[in-house]
Amino acid sequence: MNRNASFIWLLVLALFFTNCGPDDVDDNPVPRFTKGLYVLHEGNFQRGNASLSYINLDSGSVENEVFKRTNGRSLGDVGQSISLWKDELFLVINNSGSVEIVNPSTFKSIGTISGFTSPRYLNFISSDKALVSDLYANKIYHINQVQRTIKNEIELPGWSEAMVTDSESGNTFITNMDSPKVYVLNKELQVSNSIEIGGKSEEIFQDQNGQIWVLRMSDVDQKIAAAWFKINPHSLNFEKVLEIDGESTAYAASSFFNRDQNTCWFILFGKVWELNTQTNQLKEHNLAQDGETFYSICASNTQLFIADAKNYNQKGQVHVYQIESMKRTASYDVGIIPSAMVYVEE
Repeated sequence: MNRNASFIWLLVLALFFTNCGPDDVDDNPVPRFTKGLYVLHEGNFQRGNASLSYINLDSGSVENEVFKRTNGRSLGDVGQSISLWKDELFLVINNSGSVEIVNPSTFKSIGTISGFTSPRYLNFISSDKALVSDLYANKIYHINQVQRTIKNEIELPGWSEAMVTDSESGNTFITNMDSPKVYVLNKELQVSNSIEIGGKSEEIFQDQNGQIWVLRMSDVDQKIAAAWFKINPHSLNFEKVLEIDGESTAYAASSFFNRDQNTCWFILFGKVWELNTQTNQLKEHNLAQDGETFYSICASNTQLFIADAKNYNQKGQVHVYQIESMKRTASYDVGIIPSAMVYVEE
């Protein structure tokens, strides 16, 4: 073999090993993303078919079952809530009693926290401290999200739901679906107080001025109207800001607060509501069409994303609205009972 032929052969071998090395082997065709809408699905109760979808809003493409396709296993039973923390997705899997941690770019599992009874929502307090609420445990869990461990259990009566922590006072406010009280933990994570609002609560957020907003759920039999309350996180003084008319008992709600626009979007009584936290003005939007069941909500500065659970057995959809016109511009087919979403801008 002459020198030129030898050089060409070595070059071919070098290119082969460069392009086909083990780091580049990918047995799964799921694309990699960092920007878009991530959708968690409950699936059917006790079927073990919770799932994760990704919607590329730029291209209009949808990738369903991305966790299962990437990791070769199901997420578990009943996908409850989803949170983004330091470039990691935390998926609360209610009936599996676990929190699955996922790389949002590759969809690969990077950790699992187990040992919960019936987890509901996550609330991140610091770089190594978070809380997990629970449906049946009569307690909430203090976890270290970096070490992927449960550090402590905090006794709290009933069904605890969404939470928010005020960074200045260190107080954490916890809604409860079994009690007319909003519970308060101090910065040492001890139950230090409670606030009586006259009915069960589920949704909560902190506005641009640091005030805590809590949605009281309606109860027709008890003649309790749905209402938003505002709490000062330092003094714990509170006021009822407004009531929401409804002819039925509200068993569930979903909300999303856009801090840039001082707007809370929420679903209640099958309708979409828009609350301006600067003016306390409330707008009602009748957007659902026949056969649609609006179940969860999320937003960017320009678009509103509404998850539609349909009849809770068939696969759902995510509908996209332009906020300026409130016109539906797209619908995407996703999984069974889309329960929670998170929008990632970059």
